[in-house]
Amino acid sequence: MSKPPRLQGGVSWSTSVLLALICAAAASVVVALVTWSPTPESLAAPQADRGTIPIQKQPFDDAREVELTVLEGPSGQLLATSSGTLTSSTCVPGRAVQSGEAFATVDEGPVVALATKTPAFRDIEISAAGMDVAGLRSELARLGLVDRAKAAGEPATAELIQQARKLAGLDIFDATPLSLPRAAFAWLPAKVVTISSCDVAVGKMISAGTSLATLAPPVVRAGIGGTPVDALPGPRVFVLEEARLNFVNGQELTPRGLARLLSSDSWATYRQTDGEVPIVGQWQLRAPVDVASVPASTIVTTGGISCVSVSGLPQTVTITASSLGKTLVTFEPTDWPKAIDVTPSSGFSCA
Repeated sequence: MSKPPRLQGGVSWSTSVLLALICAAAASVVVALVTWSPTPESLAAPQADRGTIPIQKQPFDDAREVELTVLEGPSGQLLATSSGTLTSSTCVPGRAVQSGEAFATVDEGPVVALATKTPAFRDIEISAAGMDVAGLRSELARLGLVDRAKAAGEPATAELIQQARKLAGLDIFDATPLSLPRAAFAWLPAKVVTISSCDVAVGKMISAGTSLATLAPPVVRAGIGGTPVDALPGPRVFVLEEARLNFVNGQELTPRGLARLLSSDSWATYRQTDGEVPIVGQWQLRAPVDVASVPASTIVTTGGISCVSVSGLPQTVTITASSLGKTLVTFEPTDWPKAIDVTPSSGFSCA
């Protein structure tokens, strides 16, 4: 029987082969240990691939870019209602004047602007009735000075005349019999007007009927012409140049909102371009709602009802918006899940 060949140094050939294999294996282990490192969290499989998706609330105001529609009336003038010396004035071209505001003083008596449907044409006494009385009551009610529930055709009452005299700067009891003089207010053609020019300087003698200011065409109405049919319900505001303008009936600006509009750069541009440059802002919910962003594939719709799978069970959702494969949904206020299933089970139904 022949012996294994020996190499120099007395080591057999088979022993050398064994040592070489051991060294190669050890080297592989070292390489593996040197090159292995944990997978970075950013590269790890997303939680969506592990069976569930966490639900996180985020605010959503459903903002829509809309154009404001404006209806203007004919231009006019703000006329003095008494004679004397113009002792003060707040007149500034471009300034907005609101109904119920003291605009100037004549012999230190206030000139209060008031927008009524019918201009004053007589002194109003208790039990007087007519369009002028109805218009006065309606405007004082809007200003919060008398009961809005009073019938429009009801004759003038002591309360109505007293509140009107108080607003006009007149002593509420210094009249026998109690009445409201025709000169108590300067008539405005709209709830808010813009001054085009100032016609009398302070210190000048004036008479009743003198033009204190020329008015730009008044804005009769400003609001949203048409609302998107898919808009979320709820009170909204019109955001213009970071100012939040409120609506009186969901679509028409309040007098205060209108006044802020008339003081904006957007309005100045609109006027300078004769309406060629529209007034554009964000029409959004006054109070944002909570929503969650989920993949569209997680939503199932059955019989007009949409839902997601939570631990295999259906939970109803309301779809608010969708974009780029993601859908914004909201749950019942007291029933927000912590997570939803990535893939609803076969045959899953919202019923």
